[in-house]
Amino acid sequence: MPSKRGKESSGGKCIDLQNVAQYLHLLCFYKANIAAVLATGLQLTEVRNLEEDFIERYNAWVEELVEKRLLPKDKKGNYLLTLAHFQTCDTPLSSKLDCLVEARENMRNFALPFKELRGMFRLLPAFEMMADLADKTLKVKVGKDRNDYVFAVVDALDVLGASQTMAINREFYATARGRILGPTQLYVLAASILALHKAVDVKAKLVLQKGKFFTSVAVDGGALPWHYAKFYVELVRADSRYAEAVASSLLTYMNLTYMNTHDPARLYEIVRNMTYAKDRKKLSEREAEALSLLLEYEAGGK
Repeated sequence: MPSKRGKESSGGKCIDLQNVAQYLHLLCFYKANIAAVLATGLQLTEVRNLEEDFIERYNAWVEELVEKRLLPKDKKGNYLLTLAHFQTCDTPLSSKLDCLVEARENMRNFALPFKELRGMFRLLPAFEMMADLADKTLKVKVGKDRNDYVFAVVDALDVLGASQTMAINREFYATARGRILGPTQLYVLAASILALHKAVDVKAKLVLQKGKFFTSVAVDGGALPWHYAKFYVELVRADSRYAEAVASSLLTYMNLTYMNTHDPARLYEIVRNMTYAKDRKKLSEREAEALSLLLEYEAGGK
């Protein structure tokens, strides 16, 4: 099996698969790691067989993104990995300043220049390609302006591991992609997806980043009843005009739950308002179906 260590460069210390764990708090490596997780269900620190396992699975994911028209076909070559991308270490870390923004546990609301690190580190081309893939595909539209996109990840790596984090984020992106979701809706969607994956009592994080600004917010899938999480996700998928109001009510309920104050009134309010809209024939077929399933669940006392 080929060595996982890239060739050392005279231009600085090489960051490769053997030591990348020390640098996952830096944003470009964090993004590369997330891309690896979504593509293969493995963190970079878990890669054991490059050529016959990781690269093959990663490239299959890139091909799938192209088929779904989430990547331009003529740009596919910019993201497909080869063994050679892990055998040289000629990309200066300082070539992308946003790589030096601290992420994960050390998140702040501004970018630090880290000028003293200039020229001290280099990275594998594979890492830069994976970070670029994350930037290209793992973003959500949060406003009507053309550039109102944020990088968004439901980070459950520390509590659930890579495989389940992969499944959660694939569903998260499949639901959010192509839609405009504000911060409240994104947060409630993250909590809802966690609930649907039975990730209760799990302190995951919703990571949002744009340019040099980013934040990390704790989110718990156990803060929402499963059937209300399912209802909200179905509203989002139906492009419901009621999704924003429902998200607001669910967020209030979640905040009260975090304070150990269970107030079902917010949930009853959702049922009442949506039932009223249905009685007035204001719901689409998909909205009405989602509501019927919610009412059936409530009537059964499940």
